[in-house]
Amino acid sequence: MLKLVILSRDAHRYADLWSQQHANQDVTLLLSTAQPEDVIKHHQANEVRILLADPDLAVQVIDHLPNLEITNLSISFSP
Repeated sequence: MLKLVILSRDAHRYADLWSQQHANQDVTLLLSTAQPEDVIKHHQANEVRILLADPDLAVQVIDHLPNLEITNLSISFSP
């Protein structure tokens, strides 16, 4: 199971959309927050494979997530 972190000022809105649209995929939403410190201090940070983030927040945590998958990803949410 892939582990996902959402790091955004709108994290809770994105988490709600994620759970509505992607509940049956092999991805577990591990954390949804607007605080980079929450990601860095999370006890499973080394297991995170997917990071959806505001760019200015992502640069603060990316070095603390050693198992990120590097890929181009396009996600669209339908209302």
